[in-house]
Amino acid sequence: MELKELGGAEGVFYHKLVLTRAPGVELPKVVSEGEQRCLSIAAFFAELSTADDPSGIVFDDPVSSLDFQWRNGVARRLVQEARTRQVIVFTHDVVFLLSLRQYAEELGVEPLDQHVRHQSKGAGVCAEELPWVALPVKKKIGYLNKCWQDADKLSREGHQDAYEKEAKYLYGLLREAWERALEEVLLVGVVERYRPGIQTQHIAQIADIKPDDCRAVNTAMTKCSTWLPGHDKAAAARSPVPVAAELKADIKALEDWVAGIRKRRKGSA
Repeated sequence: MELKELGGAEGVFYHKLVLTRAPGVELPKVVSEGEQRCLSIAAFFAELSTADDPSGIVFDDPVSSLDFQWRNGVARRLVQEARTRQVIVFTHDVVFLLSLRQYAEELGVEPLDQHVRHQSKGAGVCAEELPWVALPVKKKIGYLNKCWQDADKLSREGHQDAYEKEAKYLYGLLREAWERALEEVLLVGVVERYRPGIQTQHIAQIADIKPDDCRAVNTAMTKCSTWLPGHDKAAAARSPVPVAAELKADIKALEDWVAGIRKRRKGSA
């Protein structure tokens, strides 16, 4: 396999992977699209290793859904390179993002998260935060508290329909936050969605799980599920949406549950 230069213009150079022993055979006839990407990245880093230039490098969607077999290997290699130079990665793949963060933690690399959005005022709106689905539980709780302030304002100003819509939405997010807390806090990350392995080194910490811990999760999840949108409730059975103060208390219940478990485990460490 060879990375062949195809020329370029105005500072932009193009390269192509070719089979050295079969130069007349097009690569897509031999390997899959995902394998092509991996080979391209490997060839690029091989070339990069011969250069003394420490300038930053940028990757735009280096993996796709076709690359699930290679995703973690690519993530690790990018993070390894980030120890010696700036590496910028654009991706739509949250699983790949979480893999990058996992290896960054393991290899001692401090990542900077930027969430690029498309809003009504235009594309390219950038914020230093992850999308909701990738936030750790602490930041999920912070986001919920921030959104609650907007919901509380709607309630105080008499916009009841708008408040109820926002409250139901927040109960959906609160349910997701409890799910994240279950993985991250109660199970100490032993088992996490999208992670390829099980973190057995933390398994001793889950020996202190108490019935009250589980009851709190079940109670909260049941209440949150009551207000999830998408279920048509009988008119006669329809109960009022919890008021803003009750919604705040339910968010606080998650915050206290997380803090309590972490404090208990810190004290027994």
